[in-house]
Amino acid sequence: MTKRGMDRFTIARSDGVHMARPDDEEEIAKVKRPREFPRALDDLSIAAMEEYRAELAAEDVRVRAEIDKRGGAKAKAEAFFK
Repeated sequence: MTKRGMDRFTIARSDGVHMARPDDEEEIAKVKRPREFPRALDDLSIAAMEEYRAELAAEDVRVRAEIDKRGGAKAKAEAFFK
């Protein structure tokens, strides 16, 4: 650690916030971009739009599974209190 309380894995932003710095390319590659729904399509390539479509499909599957899970719990609760 340096005398400012930061090491080589820390970034000090201009607003005073300290953030962890990935130390290699693999760590940088693991950082995912934030999901934006809906995403602007004007500047996306066809390949990027296909990737976005796959992300949306995966999100749809995840949401449907959560709805089914909650619906099952609701049905059990309703059956219990009848």
